[in-house]
Amino acid sequence: NFSTTIHLEGVTDSLITNNSITAANVSNGYGLNLETSSNSNQIINNSITTSGATGFGIRLNSGNSNNVTGNTIFTSGSNSYGLSVQTDTGIINNNTITTTGTSAMGFYFTSGASQNTFENNVITTTNTNARALYFDNGDNNNFTNEQYNSTTAEEIYLLAASTGNTLTNVILQGDSNISTTEISSVSL
Repeated sequence: NFSTTIHLEGVTDSLITNNSITAANVSNGYGLNLETSSNSNQIINNSITTSGATGFGIRLNSGNSNNVTGNTIFTSGSNSYGLSVQTDTGIINNNTITTTGTSAMGFYFTSGASQNTFENNVITTTNTNARALYFDNGDNNNFTNEQYNSTTAEEIYLLAASTGNTLTNVILQGDSNISTTEISSVSL
């Protein structure tokens, strides 16, 4: 079992496609981790699984203009993340993310997550305090034609530091949909 299966640091213009990636039974495991100005990378049609606590399916920690398309991500550990975003101007579309651990998030946004485009993603979270979108920080991101289902928590949770995020044609399927102190331009 590996704690990080694919790690890119300072890498530009790479293609990661059609892989089966597993970080199993390890805490802080990363299916795919991009760091230190990793720009313009293509992450396409991969199957990614993590099963330890605080696992990350894909972690975009530094860089811009990365394309994450057509991936299937499954996490089962507590406090895990399907896709953690701390980058800007990326395109994230047609991904399917499922989390089953407590306090596990589908998309998790931190400082630096700005001006990303999200389209046609499907996120399902199925445990206590598990949310489809969690904004710890992140500004001016656009979400279109998305589908979110959190069975025991809000689909979307935004903190005050997150502003200017736009949601258009987003389907929220759970009982408690949005909890926020700041959100703008919502069209559901």
